[in-house]
Amino acid sequence: MKKSILTILIACILCGGCNEFLDTLPDNRTEIDSMDKIWRLLANAYPKRTYAAMIEARCDGMTSFGSTFQGSQQAEMFDFMRGGFYWMPHTPSETDDSHERFWEASYEAISYCNFALKALEEHQNELNPTQAKLARAEARICRAYNHFMLLTLFSNMFAKNAGSSSGVPYVVEPEEETFKKYDRETVAVTLEKIKKDLFEEIDNIGPAATYDKPKFRFTRDAAYAFAVRFCLFTEDYRGAVNYANKLFPMAATFTAPAGENFDGSPKIYVDSTDLAYQYAGNTLFDMGEFRAKGTDLYQPGLMFSDPQNASYLLMIEVETLAMRTFLGTLLTSYAYDLTTLTSIITTNATGGSWAVTPLQFTGDPTGFIVKYYEDMLLVNEAAGIGYVYNKVNLFRLEEVLLARAEAQAMLGNSQEAIDDLNLYTQKKIYNYSYGARRLDADKIHNYYRAKISDDETFVNNEFNRHRFTESGAADLLQRELIMAIMDFRRAEFIFEGMRYLDVLRWNIPISHTRLSDNMTRTLYPDDDNRILQLPASTLLSGLRSNPMKKIREPWPNIIYDE
Repeated sequence: MKKSILTILIACILCGGCNEFLDTLPDNRTEIDSMDKIWRLLANAYPKRTYAAMIEARCDGMTSFGSTFQGSQQAEMFDFMRGGFYWMPHTPSETDDSHERFWEASYEAISYCNFALKALEEHQNELNPTQAKLARAEARICRAYNHFMLLTLFSNMFAKNAGSSSGVPYVVEPEEETFKKYDRETVAVTLEKIKKDLFEEIDNIGPAATYDKPKFRFTRDAAYAFAVRFCLFTEDYRGAVNYANKLFPMAATFTAPAGENFDGSPKIYVDSTDLAYQYAGNTLFDMGEFRAKGTDLYQPGLMFSDPQNASYLLMIEVETLAMRTFLGTLLTSYAYDLTTLTSIITTNATGGSWAVTPLQFTGDPTGFIVKYYEDMLLVNEAAGIGYVYNKVNLFRLEEVLLARAEAQAMLGNSQEAIDDLNLYTQKKIYNYSYGARRLDADKIHNYYRAKISDDETFVNNEFNRHRFTESGAADLLQRELIMAIMDFRRAEFIFEGMRYLDVLRWNIPISHTRLSDNMTRTLYPDDDNRILQLPASTLLSGLRSNPMKKIREPWPNIIYDE
């Protein structure tokens, strides 16, 4: 949490550029005294880095291929992925995608929130009250979001004793001094502060029509999506359903019963004329169109990065090399092998395959899916040197719908959970046919019945048994539904980092394989290195580091604290 040149950056933003900044009187150059200046500040209240590449390398199914393209790897990306693959406490390189850059970018965004809130308070009698109310809501919700993602990644938020574990500093004042001392408090205290900022302002944030570029600011819908994630991650399942319902209608019409499922429930389905089913068909991202882009390296990423997609609720533009990092062994030794990736995005309980297909370089053993499109800000046009930017999704309707399905399953509402999965799959399965691919309890049970009998399956392990309270067939279906939803989320969000958040909160063991010595290692839910270590610079602010002692199966020849 070291102080950067934030004051100078704010001055540049307020004055419209560095030349104006240099020509402005020192005493006036950072005065934030109008709504226009406050709005310009809040445009920077979103992180300029992404966690996607940083944590995707830590996910289950990754393989180390060695130097298959010796000499072609870019050193920074090679080291960066190495840190994730070996579950090091931090990323050993200083790329834009490193854990330290994400930490700094998040707290820089928080600082912009706090400068805006301070200006709103100091000039409250001079500002338009309607505009000030909207700006205050955006600042506090942005502050809550940035702290929430830091807490999720840098604290032991999902452990049984998470409430007493160390959280992250909740910063509510502009930084006025270098290396200010902070207290980490506890996860429980940090969560309460996030909750206060979010839910006190969630009804004060403006609808999309309020903003010129609604996909790049917190609107009311984006705030509801954040509330869904917050409630789901804190196991407030009724809250998750409540806020999801504000964004996505629930299915209400069913076809006539047609027999019984294995658990004795009637075979009823969402009707294809149902308003919720039609809404899903009109808004969810169409993976069939994505597939149609074929083997083009750029068009799928351009499509996926398009703010015009109806399901997108909030996007940011960040400096990241995620596109290059995920291109498998062409640029790095650490990637999904093609067999693993194909398994993730083909087989599923519907009996069909996902519409998205992996791409592959000729002769390369890995696969990838293009979800990024690089824009470059050139600083030397002749040399082709500049800063690489990508548009990244923070929230979209797919997450909301799958979160509601999970919450319904955990509440024991299995039919409602299945209904949501049927709403979701219509735009995700290749050559989807409602009659052939619709889900019911029998289909889910038949697909997962062999896996559910394995004591090592994550829903059966010692870390999750206490979370299921049903009995008999209802208990079996509940656990199978969670397995199905996690598989759906894994396929939907692959190469976006979301899988690792699910790994953390559902205590899923992670296995990686190194081909050079045919070695496989598993990171279990009680291993310290599942969470990221705080950047070294935070020691100057008096913060305690996370404990990183337990590695049940360390990799030979790897120094974890390097």
